[in-house]
Amino acid sequence: MKENPLICVGLEPAEGKGSNKKVIHTFRNRVKKLNLENVNIIKETIENYNSNGLKFDIISANFSLHHIILSKKNLLRENVSKKRYRELFLKIYDMLENNGIFIIKEISKYHLSRYWPYYGRIIGNDNIDWRTKHNSKEYIRILIDCGFKPNYVIYKIPYPLNRFKFFLSNPIARFFLDSTYFIIAKKNNL
Repeated sequence: MKENPLICVGLEPAEGKGSNKKVIHTFRNRVKKLNLENVNIIKETIENYNSNGLKFDIISANFSLHHIILSKKNLLRENVSKKRYRELFLKIYDMLENNGIFIIKEISKYHLSRYWPYYGRIIGNDNIDWRTKHNSKEYIRILIDCGFKPNYVIYKIPYPLNRFKFFLSNPIARFFLDSTYFIIAKKNNL
């Protein structure tokens, strides 16, 4: 038995209302089948979650930040949302172990589908409200203000084009291909 057992907490406030019930059901079945006792899904938002002093090595926000704090303006110019993100990122910073990592997976507001809806219908993302999305620079600026050190920004490449990722993993290619990006930020211990 480990002295400090691995603990995984998944926060899912919707529990299938707005999210895919099948994914949550499949996840719970796998956890049960693998007999993982330290994996929990809690019906809670990160803003209301109380970790009771528990520290994590990794915290991940998977396509969720734009749902937590809804803003249709640039975060660096809109003070109310910027303040709320700052408070959220400071909470996450405090919940991380020393040298802990915060991973953000989001969609950039800059994509051809936003400006040409016909393209969105072709590639199947015409249901996205692009005004609620933010580019990586907005999050990075707030992360730095909160003490994080953003180490990487990675742009998703469609699998068939993966061998060209050196050329395609950039904001210009993202505009035409997939608007998904990852920010990997480390808790910058002072």
